[in-house]
Amino acid sequence: MAGDMEAMGMHMEALRKRIEGLDLQHKNHRIPLTISIGYAGYRIGDSLQKTLLDADQMLYEAKESGRNIVKP
Repeated sequence: MAGDMEAMGMHMEALRKRIEGLDLQHKNHRIPLTISIGYAGYRIGDSLQKTLLDADQMLYEAKESGRNIVKP
């Protein structure tokens, strides 16, 4: 599971960087775009609701940490 979470973190960080690097323009003005991502892994015995709550908590922590961040 630890390897899966590490791989997921690498994918989420790559996604964050791709979104940050998008060149969005409107009327000759650049529109910066960032994303905060929270994710959690399923643990045997946990309910789906518990896993989703864990991911939601990580998203809130990412936002509170300054945004544009990935939080496992």
